[in-house]
Amino acid sequence: MAVDHDIVGSVGVEVVPIAPTFHRHMERVVIPAAEQVGQQAGRILGDRMADAIVRQVAAFKAMPKLNVSLADGGVTFSRSSREAWTARRPPFQA
Repeated sequence: MAVDHDIVGSVGVEVVPIAPTFHRHMERVVIPAAEQVGQQAGRILGDRMADAIVRQVAAFKAMPKLNVSLADGGVTFSRSSREAWTARRPPFQA
């Protein structure tokens, strides 16, 4: 049952909250939820980073091994590295 009233003015009311236990209540409600979200986010980020690191280490280990000699200024592939490299790449040019 809506009644049309004409607005003839405005009123302001000053409100001062009195909440002596507000801080404790917020701690009780918010901190456990924040802790749970933080643990979940940390777990997910850690899993993703670990997956990326494992892939990168595997790719690094699959790279050909080089023998570097500073005495003669040469760089040579070891035999096993040359075989691994040529199995994945076009023929190796020594």
